[in-house]
Amino acid sequence: EGGDLVIDLETESLLDYYEKDSVDEIICWHTLEHLQNAEIVFVDFLTILKDDGVLNIRIPHFMRAKNYVLTHKRFFSLNSFTAYYKGRKTSKSLQTKIKMWVKPVMVQLVWMNRPSNVFFKALNDFVNNIINYSPVTQNIFESYLGYLMGGFYEVRFIFKVKK
Repeated sequence: EGGDLVIDLETESLLDYYEKDSVDEIICWHTLEHLQNAEIVFVDFLTILKDDGVLNIRIPHFMRAKNYVLTHKRFFSLNSFTAYYKGRKTSKSLQTKIKMWVKPVMVQLVWMNRPSNVFFKALNDFVNNIINYSPVTQNIFESYLGYLMGGFYEVRFIFKVKK
């Protein structure tokens, strides 16, 4: 209490430090790609979040060549977490752990990060609005047009947990 907590997410469980249903919001930006066990950490996030808790995740998108660095162990797409909210198959251990409803309240592809000038910022905002107009346009861009655009910088997710 009152200070920062440093946890090695590769070797320690969040459940050793937080009780179930004890956290209102988790912000996890550019962390999961560094973990071998990102799926387990994601489930721990869901477990420690309270009912109506919010999970805010930003992760590098797999298409961007600059995202392929030695410290990145995993890569993500728009569909990286769909097993948790569309009823798709997950591993048996996860099926027993996940007894809650996870709803994405925002999923967004980001083309450029922090454009360098006013022109590129306007272009980035315009392109991001088109890409994220609907789930259909997101899937079209990710499936067919992303490589032509040099890939995407990141994928942003905001989940709401119902228990």
